[in-house]
Amino acid sequence: MPGVISRHYRSGFRRGSRLGYAAGYAASLEAGRIAGKEAFQIPFDGTSIIIPTYNQREYLLKCIRSIRKNTRIPYELIVIDNGSTDGTVEKLRAEFAGIRIRRNSENLGFAPAVNQGLMMARGTTLLLLNNDTVVTEQWLENLLACLRSNPDFGLVGPVSNRISGEQRIKTSYRSIREMIAFARSFNRRSAERWKRTDHLMGFCLLFTRDMFHKLGYFDEGFKIGNCEDIDYGMRARLLGSELVIAGDTFVHHYGSISIRSIGKRFVSINEENKRFFSVKWEGYSKLKEEISRLAPGNSFAAARLYPSHVTVKGADGSIYWIENEIRHRIDQADGFDGVRLSVVDLRYWREGSMISGTDIRNRLGLLNQPGASPSIGTLLQTPDGQVYQVHNRGLRRLANKKTLELWRLNDRMQVPISWVEKSEFEEFLPIVPPPTVYSSEL
Repeated sequence: MPGVISRHYRSGFRRGSRLGYAAGYAASLEAGRIAGKEAFQIPFDGTSIIIPTYNQREYLLKCIRSIRKNTRIPYELIVIDNGSTDGTVEKLRAEFAGIRIRRNSENLGFAPAVNQGLMMARGTTLLLLNNDTVVTEQWLENLLACLRSNPDFGLVGPVSNRISGEQRIKTSYRSIREMIAFARSFNRRSAERWKRTDHLMGFCLLFTRDMFHKLGYFDEGFKIGNCEDIDYGMRARLLGSELVIAGDTFVHHYGSISIRSIGKRFVSINEENKRFFSVKWEGYSKLKEEISRLAPGNSFAAARLYPSHVTVKGADGSIYWIENEIRHRIDQADGFDGVRLSVVDLRYWREGSMISGTDIRNRLGLLNQPGASPSIGTLLQTPDGQVYQVHNRGLRRLANKKTLELWRLNDRMQVPISWVEKSEFEEFLPIVPPPTVYSSEL
């Protein structure tokens, strides 16, 4: 009998030990996962350098070596590989430690790659860098000094030898060795050499995490590369931020190596991007003046320029109804779709109570009911064809036809009003087009 009890005791002890270990192990894994996620979400006081790359291994290696040599302040390095077939990832892992690498199975293009990097980034400042650049002494210190000198400075970029626009300067060096000597003399910090501009090129672009949270991700409606950086800067200017050239900072640029590598497709892609850019920002000057007049000196999040009474979709597929800057998740959302927005934009709106799909159908029905009195969310059209959305006791102008299309409002009923009727409304901030988002992770 004692032996039987002993065997049962030992068996039970072992079984309990295994169960306890398994439960403890699972709990520890979950606790570690949560702790790791929370730690990852805490920004570190440094710069996240994001480099998209595609099949330009030797240029990328030169770029990273120059970063390692010339960057003496805290940073992390994130490389987004767009399906390279030249051994880029393998070489990076063999030569460098501490680089965070994401490998895509195909060339997604510049904007999606940048967005992946922004999603991964943990720095308090974020820097986009082309793979065909060579950075120089004091490059990051100078750029940061410029960015931090004025809260109105939203995006900052250096000057270079091969770039379009105001960032290009004349150089006479004939080799990288001569370039290094030139940059050593050139990169002497001087606020007098900083210059405000209307456009910054994305080959080397610095901004704060706070700016990113206001501005959101790059527009993935642009194919492969070209125009996304100009688009991003124009969006920043609409929010009251300034674009600045740090004229005391030189970064060497070989020039459009990755985009030219796609060959004959470049011409058609470039034309397609230009067309998309043109229709998206038709009437930009009027839009910029309008926002500056209605919100002088204010800096705000992009979502403040988004419409009300629309359905939007999050990364997890949830559908939300946006009304008066509150987002309501739609219960039983079968049959509903929405404009895909990133989590950065969705977080702008305060979360409200859940709302039924039936209720939303009723609200949309009222907005499309002929003869009904205009209410908040109704679209009105003036004799010149301009469309407005009713907002409290005022109106918000939709920037252009592409704005109607991207917000899926072009099929919504538009109630005609006279100029006299329009004059009775107060004017509020206009409505701008959202950035296109395709990635299911953002």
